[in-house]
Amino acid sequence: MDADDIEVLRRRASAVRERFRALPASAPDRQGPPDPRSGERWDRYNILGHVAEVLPFWVAQLEVAIEGQPFGRLPGSTERQHAVDHGREVGETALRARIDSGFEGLQRFLDRLVSSDLDRKVTMRGRGEETVGWAMENLMVGHAEEHCTQLAELS
Repeated sequence: MDADDIEVLRRRASAVRERFRALPASAPDRQGPPDPRSGERWDRYNILGHVAEVLPFWVAQLEVAIEGQPFGRLPGSTERQHAVDHGREVGETALRARIDSGFEGLQRFLDRLVSSDLDRKVTMRGRGEETVGWAMENLMVGHAEEHCTQLAELS
Protein backbone atom coordinates (compact mmCIF):
# COMPACT_ATOMS: atom_id res chain seq x y z
CA MET A 1 0.00 0.00 0.00
CA ASP A 2 1.13 3.57 -0.52
CA ALA A 3 0.46 7.06 0.80
CA ASP A 4 -2.46 7.42 -1.60
CA ASP A 5 -4.17 4.53 0.24
CA ILE A 6 -4.03 6.48 3.48
CA GLU A 7 -5.43 9.53 1.75
CA VAL A 8 -8.26 7.43 0.34
CA LEU A 9 -9.03 6.16 3.85
CA ARG A 10 -9.02 9.75 5.15
CA ARG A 11 -11.44 10.86 2.44
CA ARG A 12 -13.71 7.86 3.00
CA ALA A 13 -13.74 8.45 6.77
CA SER A 14 -14.55 12.13 6.24
CA ALA A 15 -17.31 11.28 3.75
CA VAL A 16 -18.96 8.71 6.02
CA ARG A 17 -18.75 11.14 8.93
CA GLU A 18 -20.66 13.67 6.82
CA ARG A 19 -23.18 11.00 5.82
CA PHE A 20 -23.80 10.21 9.51
CA ARG A 21 -24.26 13.92 10.25
CA ALA A 22 -26.76 14.29 7.40
CA LEU A 23 -28.94 11.31 8.31
CA PRO A 24 -32.40 12.39 9.40
CA ALA A 25 -33.97 10.98 12.51
CA SER A 26 -36.37 8.13 11.85
CA ALA A 27 -38.66 5.84 13.76
CA PRO A 28 -36.38 4.33 16.42
CA ASP A 29 -38.27 1.07 16.71
CA ARG A 30 -38.09 0.09 13.04
CA GLN A 31 -35.71 -2.86 12.70
CA GLY A 32 -33.61 -3.58 9.69
CA PRO A 33 -33.27 -6.95 8.01
CA PRO A 34 -31.40 -9.72 9.84
CA ASP A 35 -27.64 -9.58 9.62
CA PRO A 36 -26.55 -12.38 7.27
CA ARG A 37 -23.79 -13.55 9.66
CA SER A 38 -25.35 -13.16 13.10
CA GLY A 39 -29.08 -13.07 12.40
CA GLU A 40 -29.37 -10.01 14.67
CA ARG A 41 -31.95 -7.36 13.81
CA TRP A 42 -31.08 -3.86 14.92
CA ASP A 43 -33.07 -0.66 15.19
CA ARG A 44 -31.67 2.85 14.91
CA TYR A 45 -30.51 3.01 18.54
CA ASN A 46 -28.77 -0.36 18.30
CA ILE A 47 -26.80 0.84 15.28
CA LEU A 48 -25.99 4.27 16.72
CA GLY A 49 -24.93 2.72 20.03
CA HIS A 50 -22.69 0.23 18.24
CA VAL A 51 -20.98 2.83 16.05
CA ALA A 52 -20.51 5.17 19.02
CA GLU A 53 -18.66 2.37 20.81
CA VAL A 54 -16.65 0.80 18.00
CA LEU A 55 -14.94 3.88 16.60
CA PRO A 56 -13.01 4.82 19.76
CA PHE A 57 -12.58 1.17 20.72
CA TRP A 58 -10.86 0.16 17.49
CA VAL A 59 -8.75 3.32 17.31
CA ALA A 60 -7.40 2.53 20.80
CA GLN A 61 -6.92 -1.12 19.87
CA LEU A 62 -5.02 -0.29 16.67
CA GLU A 63 -2.77 2.04 18.66
CA VAL A 64 -1.91 -0.97 20.86
CA ALA A 65 -1.46 -3.21 17.83
CA ILE A 66 0.97 -0.83 16.15
CA GLU A 67 3.03 -0.94 19.34
CA GLY A 68 3.34 -4.70 18.84
CA GLN A 69 0.72 -5.95 21.32
CA PRO A 70 -2.22 -8.24 20.51
CA PHE A 71 -5.42 -6.32 19.99
CA GLY A 72 -9.14 -6.92 19.95
CA ARG A 73 -11.88 -7.76 22.36
CA LEU A 74 -11.01 -9.87 25.36
CA PRO A 75 -13.01 -13.06 25.81
CA GLY A 76 -16.09 -12.33 27.89
CA SER A 77 -16.07 -8.59 27.21
CA THR A 78 -19.53 -7.05 27.12
CA GLU A 79 -18.87 -3.46 26.00
CA ARG A 80 -20.02 -4.04 22.42
CA GLN A 81 -23.25 -5.74 23.38
CA HIS A 82 -23.95 -3.19 26.10
CA ALA A 83 -23.57 -0.35 23.56
CA VAL A 84 -25.94 -2.10 21.15
CA ASP A 85 -28.51 -2.88 23.84
CA HIS A 86 -28.50 0.48 25.63
CA GLY A 87 -28.36 3.04 22.81
CA ARG A 88 -31.96 4.07 23.44
CA GLU A 89 -31.09 4.97 27.05
CA VAL A 90 -28.19 7.16 25.92
CA GLY A 91 -30.32 9.00 23.36
CA GLU A 92 -29.76 10.01 19.79
CA THR A 93 -28.19 13.41 20.46
CA ALA A 94 -25.54 11.96 22.77
CA LEU A 95 -24.89 9.01 20.44
CA ARG A 96 -24.44 11.30 17.45
CA ALA A 97 -22.00 13.42 19.47
CA ARG A 98 -20.05 10.29 20.44
CA ILE A 99 -19.97 9.13 16.83
CA ASP A 100 -18.71 12.51 15.67
CA SER A 101 -16.02 12.42 18.36
CA GLY A 102 -15.14 8.88 17.27
CA PHE A 103 -14.60 10.12 13.73
CA GLU A 104 -12.33 12.88 15.07
CA GLY A 105 -10.23 10.22 16.80
CA LEU A 106 -10.18 8.11 13.65
CA GLN A 107 -8.99 11.07 11.57
CA ARG A 108 -6.21 11.84 14.09
CA PHE A 109 -5.18 8.18 13.95
CA LEU A 110 -5.12 8.21 10.15
CA ASP A 111 -3.05 11.41 10.21
CA ARG A 112 -0.37 9.59 12.24
CA LEU A 113 -0.13 6.62 9.88
CA VAL A 114 2.49 6.29 7.19
CA SER A 115 2.03 4.16 4.11
CA SER A 116 4.06 1.24 5.46
CA ASP A 117 1.74 1.01 8.50
CA LEU A 118 -1.11 -0.30 6.34
CA ASP A 119 0.94 -3.38 5.44
CA ARG A 120 2.13 -3.90 9.00
CA LYS A 121 1.17 -7.27 10.46
CA VAL A 122 -0.74 -7.15 13.73
CA THR A 123 -2.15 -9.94 15.86
CA MET A 124 -5.86 -9.85 16.55
CA ARG A 125 -7.20 -11.87 19.46
CA GLY A 126 -9.33 -14.74 18.18
CA ARG A 127 -8.38 -14.13 14.56
CA GLY A 128 -4.62 -14.19 14.26
CA GLU A 129 -2.39 -12.16 12.01
CA GLU A 130 -3.89 -9.42 9.86
CA THR A 131 -2.65 -6.12 8.48
CA VAL A 132 -3.46 -2.65 9.74
CA GLY A 133 -5.00 -2.02 6.30
CA TRP A 134 -7.33 -4.99 6.80
CA ALA A 135 -8.34 -3.61 10.21
CA MET A 136 -9.00 -0.15 8.76
CA GLU A 137 -11.31 -1.65 6.17
CA ASN A 138 -13.06 -4.32 8.23
CA LEU A 139 -13.19 -2.77 11.68
CA MET A 140 -13.18 0.96 11.11
CA VAL A 141 -13.74 2.85 7.85
CA GLY A 142 -15.46 0.11 5.86
CA HIS A 143 -17.40 -0.99 8.92
CA ALA A 144 -18.64 2.57 9.57
CA GLU A 145 -19.71 2.84 5.93
CA GLU A 146 -21.74 -0.37 6.23
CA HIS A 147 -23.54 0.87 9.34
CA CYS A 148 -24.20 4.28 7.81
CA THR A 149 -25.88 2.55 4.86
CA GLN A 150 -27.81 0.39 7.30
CA LEU A 151 -29.09 3.51 9.10
CA ALA A 152 -29.96 5.24 5.83
CA GLU A 153 -32.09 2.24 4.87
CA LEU A 154 -34.06 2.65 8.12
CA SER A 155 -34.80 6.34 7.44
